[in-house]
Amino acid sequence: LINSIHYSSDGTMLLVGGKFPFIALYDVASRVLLRRYPLTKLRRDVPAKKETRKIVVNAVRCSPTGRAWAALTLEGMI
Repeated sequence: LINSIHYSSDGTMLLVGGKFPFIALYDVASRVLLRRYPLTKLRRDVPAKKETRKIVVNAVRCSPTGRAWAALTLEGMI
């Protein structure tokens, strides 16, 4: 399920976040996935088990320059 999409200011890239374990960056013209940014976090309360939990992305935004992006989750900002 996709929760948020955002185009870069020049319209060449698309940032997508939602209920999947990554944030995706796409090239709009070629419709190609450029990169996936994984969104798992190690549980610190049980260090021996190395369990991970999923992070759900509620919103994504690109900076006006297109050189950075931000994602909002229940865990905080990424």
